Amino acid sequence: MIKLVVFDWNGTLLADTAAVVESVNTGEMPVLNHPPITVAEYQATYDIPLHNYYRALGVSDEDHEKHAAALSKGFHDHYEQLVGKTKTRPGARRALDDLHAKHIQRIILSNHITDRIAEQLKRLKLAHHFEYILANEHSGLVHKTGKQHRLEKYLEEHDIPATDVVIVGDSLEEIRIAHALGTKVISITGGTCSIKRLREAKPDAIISSLFQLNKVVEEMS
Repeated sequence: MIKLVVFDWNGTLLADTAAVVESVNTGEMPVLNHPPITVAEYQATYDIPLHNYYRALGVSDEDHEKHAAALSKGFHDHYEQLVGKTKTRPGARRALDDLHAKHIQRIILSNHITDRIAEQLKRLKLAHHFEYILANEHSGLVHKTGKQHRLEKYLEEHDIPATDVVIVGDSLEEIRIAHALGTKVISITGGTCSIKRLREAKPDAIISSLFQLNKVVEEMS
């Protein structure tokens, strides 16, 4: 039985893919002397660890490491100007309400920054839905600490079997974490990753809308 749903934040609950790509093009690509990329190009290349993503864009590891601090600052400075206007993905509130009604726990697992996620949850009036936010303490740690390690530690501390957990995310990272820990995983399209790449990574299920989520969770229970 599913007792815990672990949500990725960016691109999964928050409909910020366009804002992310705009921030990449404004805050990162000029630093690398790289032309702007489209949403489709981003979905075809984005990956964790980040050097794989930059390699796919033709950026050397040396250039990535040389400009890492400037890339992070450029991205976050622009993204924070946009995120206050973003909304949740359609169906997010209903999905969370349904999980709450069924007494299924919800937490957030993210590479983003804890305080900034908390700010957006408060703005969107969703903070009451989540027991924990497993993310980074500041922007300097983004993508340097492991989502898998944080979730594994959380499950151990709360004595939750991996078989009672489903991860919901829009990237390959969530699929890899689920396969490594033995949880189930539901991938959602329209975020970080193309449908083709999601299918090739073999999640337990793929959905195109959060309106579909609870039916899939029920089928997994």
